Amino acid sequence: MSFAIKVHAVGVVLVGVGLASVLACRDGVLDGEGRVERAAPVPPVTARADGEGGSQAAGEGQALGVVIAGATRLLAEVQGRQALSMWRLDNGLTVVVVERGGLASVAYQTWFRGGSRLDPEGRVGTAHLLEHLMFREVAGLADGGFDRVMEAMGSEAGAVTWLDYTNFGQRVRPERVEELARIEAARMRGPVLREATVASERAVLLRERAYRIDQDPHGVLLERLYASAFGEHPYGRPAAGRREDIGQIAVSDLEAYARQVYHPANALVVIVGPVRAETLLPVLVEAYGVLPKGHEAVGACDDAPLPELPFAGRLVLGVDAEVMVMAYPAPPLGTKASLAMQVLNVALFAEPFGVLTRLLTVERAQVSEVNAWVGEFACRSLWEMLLHMRPGVSAREVRRQIHEVLREVAENGLDEALFLRARKRLVLEAATQGQDAMRLAEGIGQYWVAGRDVREFLRRREQIEALGGEDVREVARRYLGAGQEVLWLGEPAAKEVTP
Repeated sequence: MSFAIKVHAVGVVLVGVGLASVLACRDGVLDGEGRVERAAPVPPVTARADGEGGSQAAGEGQALGVVIAGATRLLAEVQGRQALSMWRLDNGLTVVVVERGGLASVAYQTWFRGGSRLDPEGRVGTAHLLEHLMFREVAGLADGGFDRVMEAMGSEAGAVTWLDYTNFGQRVRPERVEELARIEAARMRGPVLREATVASERAVLLRERAYRIDQDPHGVLLERLYASAFGEHPYGRPAAGRREDIGQIAVSDLEAYARQVYHPANALVVIVGPVRAETLLPVLVEAYGVLPKGHEAVGACDDAPLPELPFAGRLVLGVDAEVMVMAYPAPPLGTKASLAMQVLNVALFAEPFGVLTRLLTVERAQVSEVNAWVGEFACRSLWEMLLHMRPGVSAREVRRQIHEVLREVAENGLDEALFLRARKRLVLEAATQGQDAMRLAEGIGQYWVAGRDVREFLRRREQIEALGGEDVREVARRYLGAGQEVLWLGEPAAKEVTP
């Protein structure tokens, strides 16, 4: 996963992936609010080929070669201090277990492939509304029962609806995993949809949209940016939902979406922590195995065509200085080109050495705040930049300077010392992410959604270390031409002139 670089006058904050202002989420972040769990060493293991394209771990706590009734092992592999295995239940549910010793809790996440890109036209917000309703009445749990159970467990629970997926995640003590599995299996049947409950959650979505988008200049501009960058492609729709659509979403729309998306053959369960696959899988088979397979799995998205670019638009907003959001096409998640673009993002925007950060916020003092991040979607993504001008500074001039730097990178690449610093920073971020159980589960889930080998996520550090300066230059040449830019400008309202 990529991370945003949020620059202020006093420093840099790493903040999650992608379009934070438009992201539809419930009750906090899924990474444990930034807490990092460091794994203690596990007993040494060995690996041998198992004839299924992976490796079978052997050793204490790693007996992944066992046969589990109701489940088929797809792969088993040891990587460093952890053992990963992937299973397919008879009803199509995919399960990934990452055995990690030394952790005090277990990350438990459920992923459904689809997200807001499957919202019906005229009903944009269906996926987000259904996500909210999954925390209301479900089979075996009365309205509000899920939250009460999570509170009794002392669990952190949350959910995210994004372009390609809906993700539900919890952090629990190891001894509560079996209980949580039964609850999550019941929720996979979908919520009990009552008109009064749906109406209540529609109102919640409208309030959420108001403060995340309608009343936030960033949200307004970023929503326009996505619509311009992706055109009629489903990625151009706001995951939070359109205001004019939310009130039109009926129970029948939710039922149809749930039948398409919320079923085992279209789902992934990821469990990371001090667990053993051979003891956990029978529990999962018992809990989930009774669910019907449902529809076929949702396929990968159709790649977004490039709209007619460049594009530039402007809005008058309640801001005291110009705000500019701009974006370029970015490669899909997990590709070598995507990692190279993330190195470039760090080289240009990280504190304290980022070329554009230093130039615009320090040397020329034209910009008060910079955000930049590389999106990682299943299909074509965006490299997004958000800049706040200082009062009286023209965004046109700042844009010109950004273009000059991007042209220089495309023609001559990065300075070697700058490239090495940026790559080292990204390697550290990948290593840190791999030590946090929730973030590790999140990365595995995103790779699965995109149809990629989930083991590749565990190898990101090595893949980043293998990048060279020419890889960054090539990605700049391919994706950052002036004709590929999308831009929206927020301008202050004109001051009233007193006669």
